[in-house]
Amino acid sequence: MGNEVTLLPNTTRGKGTSGHVLEGLYQGQHVAVKLVQEVHQWGGMSESLIRSFAQEVEVLGRCDHPNVVRLLAACLTPPRLCLVMELM
Repeated sequence: MGNEVTLLPNTTRGKGTSGHVLEGLYQGQHVAVKLVQEVHQWGGMSESLIRSFAQEVEVLGRCDHPNVVRLLAACLTPPRLCLVMELM
């Protein structure tokens, strides 16, 4: 199995100001996929958003606690920033 995520239709788990969370499949496992959709007014993502997202990936990647969902994968390449996390 590769590193591809299949987003499942009609499975929105939550929405926020800069994106939403959908259910998907990753390596045969049901997962939560956080998609960042903030776009700068000139057509790209701001550098501060990308830095903030990279920091979130770093912090989540180091977390190992039963009350915190595990980060399984991430895409840090604009325009599709996303986190792939275990689904609770």
